Amino acid sequence: MNYCSIFIGYHQDSLRSPLVAGVNYATPWQVGQYPSAIMNNFDNQFVSALLGQQPLKQAMLKAENEDNRQIKAMD
Repeated sequence: MNYCSIFIGYHQDSLRSPLVAGVNYATPWQVGQYPSAIMNNFDNQFVSALLGQQPLKQAMLKAENEDNRQIKAMD
């Protein structure tokens, strides 16, 4: 447990305590060489799914396909 989470009390919060417990073994997600393209596509498609415009699975597949297309174009 890190000092900051103890100081704010996250380790005692029922919603946040599992996140605090995983800090020691968590691995950050990395987006590679093209972070902005990947994050923009996933953000846009996720919001679309959140608004009910499409199912989440379809939205994530759309984002992945568009990311792959953009990455190939940049390479």
